[in-house]
Amino acid sequence: MSLGNPAFRRWPPCWVVMTSAGAASGTDPVETTTILRFANIYQALLAHLSASSLRARLASGALWSLAGTIGGQGLQFLAFVASGRLLGRAAFGELGMVLTTVGMVGMYSGFGLATTATKHLAQYRNSDPERAGRIMSMVLLFADALSVGMLTVLLLGSGVLARAVLNAPNLETPLQIGCGFFFFNSLIGTQNGILAGFEQFRVKAQLELLRSVLSGPMMVVGAWRGGLSGALVGLVLAAGFGWLVGFVAVLAVARRHRVPFTTRGVSAEVTLVWSFALPAWLTVLSVGPASLAARSFYVQTPLGYEEMGIFSAGTRIQSAIALIGSTIGQAFLPLLSSREGGRSDRLGRGNVLLSWGIGALPALPLLALPELVGAAFGSGFSGLSANRAYTLIILTACLVVYTQALNRGMLARDRVWWLLVGNAFWSVGLVGTAYGLARFGAVGLSVAFLVGYLLNAVACIVVSARKGLVPMVTLVSVEALCIWAALSGLACLSLLAAPLSVRFFALALAVVVVGWAFWRLAGRRTGSLIGRSGQTGVRDA
Repeated sequence: MSLGNPAFRRWPPCWVVMTSAGAASGTDPVETTTILRFANIYQALLAHLSASSLRARLASGALWSLAGTIGGQGLQFLAFVASGRLLGRAAFGELGMVLTTVGMVGMYSGFGLATTATKHLAQYRNSDPERAGRIMSMVLLFADALSVGMLTVLLLGSGVLARAVLNAPNLETPLQIGCGFFFFNSLIGTQNGILAGFEQFRVKAQLELLRSVLSGPMMVVGAWRGGLSGALVGLVLAAGFGWLVGFVAVLAVARRHRVPFTTRGVSAEVTLVWSFALPAWLTVLSVGPASLAARSFYVQTPLGYEEMGIFSAGTRIQSAIALIGSTIGQAFLPLLSSREGGRSDRLGRGNVLLSWGIGALPALPLLALPELVGAAFGSGFSGLSANRAYTLIILTACLVVYTQALNRGMLARDRVWWLLVGNAFWSVGLVGTAYGLARFGAVGLSVAFLVGYLLNAVACIVVSARKGLVPMVTLVSVEALCIWAALSGLACLSLLAAPLSVRFFALALAVVVVGWAFWRLAGRRTGSLIGRSGQTGVRDA
């Protein structure tokens, strides 16, 4: 390729270089070679992305989702660290219980509508915009009605929850304040589902960053000025503004895609509520009470909220890891639900490997050095028992991102009812183990969640294998076993309080083993996660 080649001139960076060097009397051969090399890389990248719309859509969606989540969760984590230092261990444990309680009610009010919106908007927004508009309108109307209903129930029952479930009558007022946080967050979840259905991950990432920029400082200032109640007021105000901006963004995106927002004919789409949203909601129904019940066993003990403070600190890390994996996965659900993506085995495998890998790799240093969590939150959150709880929580996060990927495959293939099977195992394992280990505080609760997610993962693997949702080599192979062995080995060393030198050596070895295993799984048979042929609608395992 020469400088006069039209293809070369279409490359913007090279055009700028040529323009700035146009007055030169000659061209340096080394400089020319370097420029041509970059031009070739750029043209190859364009050809690679344009070869498959699936590949380009996945890359764009995953990168924007990841950027929004890393930025947003980074700010949120810093805000929770600062709030934990301001509130102290017991009050921070109370904040965690309030957010867990209102979050459970928020999941109920969601009724699986966000997932319903994502799947069906991805399916119909191009082929049938009118129907996509009816589905979007139906989802928004149902979300508003259910959120208002659950808000009323929670406000009226906050006193009973504080006394009977949380064993803390002083939490009645914080629960009532937290109702506003759940209300707006429930509606925001539906908005996110709609934006994902339109594959507007850039808009979603921008909104995520905006909400984090608002909520983090407002929560910290609230905790500083008003303690627990002040922190919750800050979260509510930020969530309310975030919902308003998100609603305007949803209407703008729908208008740009020529998908109308209308109430006409919405009743024709109500069947989706019973055929898809209802089973998705029932899977949530089996999760919320089990999680709250498991925590309630521990807050009944004398030092319950002290131990819950440690557990809440660990779950901040777990949530960050899980959100990184699930955020990457958000780009997969609309593609897996589309006509061309639903028949690609490579896409199904990439769904598992990308979210699992991006979730598991950051967990490696934390598994080897759980002391980092205690150091971040302060001396009140440190100690051998706390380190063991953090280790178990982070190992659980690796199971969470893995099962999330398998669940997406079931949703995309309309195997929603099978999710109930996995969640039933999770609930039974969690509640049973939590009840038996209540006297062990944060460590016992961490073990209970680990057992629950382990049973859930086994159930999801069996269903995915029997239904052919994911290539078998991705689920059960030497490489997959090596990944789990490396993660479990690091966790065991930390649980046994092995010397730092031993854990550092094991960490280096685990990074090599996990990296090799993911590389092998990604390249097996096909050499890439998403096919290089550029063909769609072809089963390419």
